[in-house]
Amino acid sequence: MPVIYDASDNQVEIKRIITSIFSAISLLGGIFVVLTITYIRVYRPLLANRLSLKLTFWIALADIVYSVFVLILQRKITSNQLCALFLWGYLEFTLLPVFLTATIAFNLHAIFVSDIYDVVRYQKFYFPSALTLATSISLVPLAANQFEADPVVGTCWYSSTYTSRTMIWEICTLFGWVFIVVLYCIFAVCFIGYKLHKHEQNLRSNISVDMHFVNRKMNKAMRRIILYPVVLIVTQTFNCLCEFYTFIHGELYFSLYLLSAVLPACAGLLNAVVFIFDPAVRELLHSNRRESTTSGSGSDDRSFYLSRFKNEMGHKQPKSPSDLLRPMEDSDILIRISPPSPIPHSSNSKLKPTYQVHEVPPNHQVNSRDSTLSTDSSMATGPELHPFHSQPPKTKLMSLI
Repeated sequence: MPVIYDASDNQVEIKRIITSIFSAISLLGGIFVVLTITYIRVYRPLLANRLSLKLTFWIALADIVYSVFVLILQRKITSNQLCALFLWGYLEFTLLPVFLTATIAFNLHAIFVSDIYDVVRYQKFYFPSALTLATSISLVPLAANQFEADPVVGTCWYSSTYTSRTMIWEICTLFGWVFIVVLYCIFAVCFIGYKLHKHEQNLRSNISVDMHFVNRKMNKAMRRIILYPVVLIVTQTFNCLCEFYTFIHGELYFSLYLLSAVLPACAGLLNAVVFIFDPAVRELLHSNRRESTTSGSGSDDRSFYLSRFKNEMGHKQPKSPSDLLRPMEDSDILIRISPPSPIPHSSNSKLKPTYQVHEVPPNHQVNSRDSTLSTDSSMATGPELHPFHSQPPKTKLMSLI
């Protein structure tokens, strides 16, 4: 079926310029994300030990390579071999971040909505599975010689564009997978957003101030992490709609085609913007600010590994944080404990200072039996006030998302 194309040569050139500009910006955005996460891994490794941040690192790398291929494909390519190579790269690094973003949405949906905590044992397979699936799908049209210069839009694309046979190839190797992931991300974002709203309402009636703080902090982190699937929805929806609309109606409108080309090119830029509000980045900025304000003050601020074994020994009140120290094991929870401001010498000098838990960074492993801590709780005297005896079910989510 012939396709009616309503764009002039000047409009096509405008499309190429705009796409190239946003691809270059996305390239820089991806580099920024990769360098920042690398810095966090080297100098703040505790902040980097969270699943969504690891997946964000791979998504940023894929965005960088994708932007490079998009920039190359904006130029006229006459060689069929080069056209096939660059189109394979375009497909590979379109599908890879799509699948990786789907794993972020799936992980949040499974843990926060469905309360499936056993999903943690499968998290190590997220990236290998996404990479294997994207590579396997993208190699099929390459091996079948389905790539050539598109006579309609003047660039490399599938052969015999907008025929039923080619549309089947496009659905099976690109748009079908993207469309399925977009639909799932819409479903997951809606359910997670509803659950966050209900959870926020429940927090208002929580009598525990400490638990209220912890859950509010977790809710904020969830709202920021869920923005990654939102970026995928925004950038890939018009890509699918344009192709399906053009095939069904036989018309390729320039405005729709422009959105389908420019929005995917903005993926790296939008992911970088979302990354700026990531909990790890905000915690990095806060920790650097705290270090700059406390440098030279002689503050005794140290990190300790608190074992679940010590927590289960009984209700005996620890005399100091050093009583709870031992080599790190899989069941350990990393907390930062620091003494409060010095107690002045006065009539109350016999009072012992209490130690406060300032933050609970993500742990390397979490299971359903791990003990959890309330943030900003003090080790008050008496077992009934001991923060280590409480185990709120939602605080451990920060280690899994």
